[in-house]
Amino acid sequence: MTMFYLDANLFIYASLDKGIFGNQSRELISLLNKGKINGITASLTLDEVIWIVWREKGKELGIRAGKEIFEISNLDIVEISKKTILNAIELMEKYDLKPRDAIHLSAAIEHGVFTIISEDKDFDKIKEIERLDFAKALRRFKRL
Repeated sequence: MTMFYLDANLFIYASLDKGIFGNQSRELISLLNKGKINGITASLTLDEVIWIVWREKGKELGIRAGKEIFEISNLDIVEISKKTILNAIELMEKYDLKPRDAIHLSAAIEHGVFTIISEDKDFDKIKEIERLDFAKALRRFKRL
């Protein structure tokens, strides 16, 4: 089964958004839990999700959102190593990426994952990977 990298915004939308992106992200997480897809994300994701939910909805909900990520089946949370950061710095220079985007990209590539599920269009300029927005990912998974 193909592995997909899940960007932090998937979990942020799942926690905060009551609209289409929130519904799509929760549906993608449901597919993970049902074993229809496998995914990875970086430990950096937890920092992003907890902080943004904390800032928007309070500390308690931020911490709960972080804990909920650990409960998702078929999701591997990979550590950020010195090598990941060094490669991210090269990707920042090569593609003019923001640091967090470059770290996510570096973690994906380091683990042999070349498709990222994200609403972040900055990933569209990256030659090494394919970005699927939530809607496109759902259409693809329904064909599997």
